This record gives sequence, structure tokens and C-alpha cells, in this order.
Amino acid sequence: MEAITDSEAPQSDHITNPTFERGGVWMSSFHGDRYMQEDIYKVTDHVKVGFDDIFAEPSATKAGDVGQVLSPSVRKVFSLVFGYTQSAIYYFLTILTGVFLGLTWGALFGTVNYFVVWPQWCSARVQFIIWTMIVAATLAGSMIGLTFGLRTPPLENGGSPPDRTFDGFFGDSPDDSQSESSWFGQW
Repeated sequence: MEAITDSEAPQSDHITNPTFERGGVWMSSFHGDRYMQEDIYKVTDHVKVGFDDIFAEPSATKAGDVGQVLSPSVRKVFSLVFGYTQSAIYYFLTILTGVFLGLTWGALFGTVNYFVVWPQWCSARVQFIIWTMIVAATLAGSMIGLTFGLRTPPLENGGSPPDRTFDGFFGDSPDDSQSESSWFGQW
């Protein structure tokens, strides 16, 4: 990148210090009110408050016949103190609120992450139980007929078939009166 001469640098009425080019965009240094030149698209012109906006002198005092109230050196010191104080307060409040907001958003996203991951883990256990029941219902020898309707169980005394769909699956033992061998033994 080539060096910029003073004649090539953009000129401004209230900024007399040289500027430099950073990344193809004219940027000023951060001394006093000169940092406000960084808004190249002039989006925030309505909220910019600089030294001249607060400690401005009436335009009549800048005329040659009356003279300035503040000497240029005192005015420069006031401008530097104002700029550094404004920047320091801005950075202090940014750090103060940034840490608080960082902790807040970190806790929020951590909580969201927790409630996305762990309930999925629990639902995976439920899905495993359901999958096991489906596999047992379709592949267990005693349930193939019931699942696919290949054979209908015999009706005892004109009633409905015994409800033993999950006998033995959950550790239950079938009743002695209705053993599995007698139920499917006829077929």
C-alpha cells in the first residue's frame, strides 16, 4: 500500500490532522472528536456529539474582530480531554454491560442447549423401548399370528381370546390356567 500524501488526504473544516487509509476506507485517528470520521456512509450523523457540539462557541466569537474566547492550545487540551473521557466512559460501560450480557446470553444458550440435548437422550430411551416392543410384536414366535393376522386364536366359551399380548415380555409369567402351549397347541 502506497503512502498517502497530505495533498491526497481528504480535507475537512474541523479536522486538521492527517488521516490514514485502512482497508480502502478513510479512517481518522482516535484523538478527540476525530474518530467520528469513521462513519463513511453517514448513518449516525443524527446522534454524533462531539466537542464542538457541547463546548461550541458562538459563531460571532470566531470572527477576526472579536477573537476567540479560548486560545487554540487550551481548546486543543479541552478537546483531547473530552475525547479521551468520552472514549474511556464508552469502553468502561461497554465492558460492564458486555460482561453482563455475555453471561446472560451464555446462560440462555447453555440452558437451551441442555434442554435440546438431554430430553433427546431421554426420548431416545423411550424410542428404544417402543422399537423393542415393535420388534417383539413382529418377530416373537408367539405374536406373529396376532400381528399379521395369520391365524385367529380360538375363542374359549364363546368369548374373546385371552389378552396375553405382552405376557413374558415385561417379566410377567403367564397364568397357569391359560398356558401358552394350550392356547397355540390346537393349531
